[in-house]
Amino acid sequence: MLTIGQLAAYAGVTVRAVRHYHQIGLLPEPERDASGYRRYGATAVVSLIKIHALAGAGVPLSQIGQMLEADASAFTEATQRIDSHLREEIERLEASRKQIWRSTLSTPLSPSPTRGCWT
Repeated sequence: MLTIGQLAAYAGVTVRAVRHYHQIGLLPEPERDASGYRRYGATAVVSLIKIHALAGAGVPLSQIGQMLEADASAFTEATQRIDSHLREEIERLEASRKQIWRSTLSTPLSPSPTRGCWT
């Protein structure tokens, strides 16, 4: 069993984040032990790691709860949709980078490749 600090450290989040997830209902708050500490088991560790990974991938917290409650096939389908969205976003950003690069090549104020300064 882990304390809230140990749980947070293990999952790579802050204690404040764990408390926030309790407040919004993403992570169930366990009962306190005789000394008043919350004790977390393996289920909480897995849930928190999933929450952190999904949030880090840009999934809104309001959608993560539904994903955690979904069966395996619905969870897989949701993650595939997220992956597709991220791929589209990457393509859009790469196109923007190319467009910016092309525009800098055509401007007289582009950096000089030999001197590393503006011409």
